[in-house]
Amino acid sequence: MAVTEKPPGKGRLGTRFRGKLASAYGQRAHHESNLWYVYSPRTNSDWVLRGDLEWDHFVLSESDVRIKNIDFSPAPVAGVFDDGTHYQTILDAVVTYHDGAIEWREVKPLDASRSRTERQHRAQLEATRVAKVAYTRWTEVELHANPLKLANWRRAIAWMAAARDYPLALQRTDLAGYLHIHETVTLGDLALYVGDAAFPLFMAAALRSVQSGDCLSDLDTNPLSNRTVLTRAGGA
Repeated sequence: MAVTEKPPGKGRLGTRFRGKLASAYGQRAHHESNLWYVYSPRTNSDWVLRGDLEWDHFVLSESDVRIKNIDFSPAPVAGVFDDGTHYQTILDAVVTYHDGAIEWREVKPLDASRSRTERQHRAQLEATRVAKVAYTRWTEVELHANPLKLANWRRAIAWMAAARDYPLALQRTDLAGYLHIHETVTLGDLALYVGDAAFPLFMAAALRSVQSGDCLSDLDTNPLSNRTVLTRAGGA
């Protein structure tokens, strides 16, 4: 992607990758699930995800405007059941919503081992009861309900990741002013407005604005393209 400004100097990505991946491979032990090394525009952090469903969950979490922050590698939770039995469980994500609510999440395939799943589920329910937070489980049913949305946000995350080292404040301010005047535009309109050289960063800025809820889009229902519609939040 073309860029029009020089990013600030940061450590080489390869150097950043190696330490996290080495640790993740070491923790994977005998499990053979795929590892995904991802960049989260929402948290401005790199994460290692341990499975394909975890990747799908990550993509949908990045698209959720209600989420303020999310930890994709929370520390293990330990406790004691009422019968005195000790337990320890690992969650897949801890979500903080903009309204302050906390939600603990587990991502689990439908065909997972029933005995292990039931023990883990019991431990997580007890842990969330003690912590007084919400708890949800995500399977293929929830994660694959809207394949188009998943496909769009995989591409959107790639765009934002490509611009991870570029400040986008000026582009987002310019976009907000453009939407204030026009209310609703397409990405094709935006390309004509800013020109070919500037468009890649404006594209990333537009997606960040959609992600944060500063503007709305039709990415849940239509493919990401020059016809993608952007609407000012609170507009017509």
